[in-house]
Amino acid sequence: KTTTSGALVKFISNTRTWKILTLDKTIEFIHPTKKSIVIHKEVGKDVPSYKQAIEQAFLEDVDVIVTGEIDDRESIELLLKAAMTGMLVITEFYPKGTAKTLERVISLFPESDHNRIYLQLSKALLAVISQLIVHKKSSQGKALISEILLANTEVKISIKEGNIAQIPMIIQRSISEG
Repeated sequence: KTTTSGALVKFISNTRTWKILTLDKTIEFIHPTKKSIVIHKEVGKDVPSYKQAIEQAFLEDVDVIVTGEIDDRESIELLLKAAMTGMLVITEFYPKGTAKTLERVISLFPESDHNRIYLQLSKALLAVISQLIVHKKSSQGKALISEILLANTEVKISIKEGNIAQIPMIIQRSISEG
């Protein structure tokens, strides 16, 4: 997951003139400035918390926020706000499967907020990539299993209506989209 996030940052930095903020508890990749300016902040060292770092991102006028796994509601709320205001948000979660990832995000909020979160996700979400590394049965080594959810119209409607359980079926029907 970290390698995929790093590859996305590298691609953006090489192709866009944006300001990218990476936040993590441990900085694993240092991305040199190419076309984009890349700012690395280590949570607990450079900034006290994800929440405070994301709040600062609004003041620093960043275009992209990339984070490690965040498990507190306030930080997720700020990331949703960032996405709703036009920032590209790339973050990591560890559930197995795209629907489980969405369920994980929603579970951080009280049930009274679920409809609002469904609506925000339906408007802001572009994609979810779920990855799992497994041991190969036939030989030594490991293999990557990926599930990609592109937020097409059907996905956005399903999320808005809170029908996360429909996501796996939508993915199966949408295989031709990639």
